[in-house]
Amino acid sequence: MFEGNINDASTLSPLLEKVRHRFGIQQVILVGVRGVLTSARIEEELKGVKGLDSITELRAP
Repeated sequence: MFEGNINDASTLSPLLEKVRHRFGIQQVILVGVRGVLTSARIEEELKGVKGLDSITELRAP
């Protein structure tokens, strides 16, 4: 868990790796809403991560 004053978007990458390692998961599909799983976040932190797909509510195509 994280302190209450941390932006949700900044918790995504650390938790993803923790869950994958702990449970031995190879394929992950993230489902998120605007603000957490944004196109910028996908591009910055998640693009090219092997075994990762996403479903999100983006404002633009």
